Amino acid sequence: MSALFTWGFLLKQCCTNVYGEDLSECFGHYVPSWEIAKQWNMDIEQSAAILRREVALAEDAQSQLGAQRQLAKKLLRAAYGLVLHKTKRWLDDPLESGQAFLDYYPERQQTIERLGILLGQRVIPKRSVVGLLDDFAPC
Repeated sequence: MSALFTWGFLLKQCCTNVYGEDLSECFGHYVPSWEIAKQWNMDIEQSAAILRREVALAEDAQSQLGAQRQLAKKLLRAAYGLVLHKTKRWLDDPLESGQAFLDYYPERQQTIERLGILLGQRVIPKRSVVGLLDDFAPC
């Protein structure tokens, strides 16, 4: 049943019909909700641990950059998932998601700013990346 709501939401809120029948019309009025946020972020603990390890074991800058950017994107989306049901809108951009999260949790400004830095094109020292993750959500 949760797949119906997740796919219904995706088709209704996140997709654009480019050809043929508009499948979004087959679904009810799906809005961003707590249940959808939980469904999309249920793997956060496992993903964070895997990405933490990838950053720590990266042997070259490109590998680390990819892992740190993926980690930042995942954490920004997870943070936004906490307020998705309040905003009632889907944001595709991770930085916008972080800013919307700050509307409800302004005390996390520094963490969101640091995640924005990780999302950039600069390789950050491994210890800093791991420390940020551990501060965000201890494993």
